[in-house]
Amino acid sequence: CIQSIKHRKKEYTDRQGNTVIEENMEVRIVDKTKAVEILNKMLGNYALDNSQKANKINVETLNINELKVLANIIGKVDNKQG
Repeated sequence: CIQSIKHRKKEYTDRQGNTVIEENMEVRIVDKTKAVEILNKMLGNYALDNSQKANKINVETLNINELKVLANIIGKVDNKQG
């Protein structure tokens, strides 16, 4: 992805009387990782991740078996992170 383009054209006469034309072009490219991140956001690829982060569990409504399963899952996650 191209971030910006600058074009400069300079025309002048040198000491011998010749017309000299100088052209400079500067092209800035977007960082590849930033471009991929922007595309993923535009395509909605982070929507699943965002919805997973937003999920909350109301433990007050869980029965004893569900609480045991939840405690087991939390224990596995804590062991992997620690």
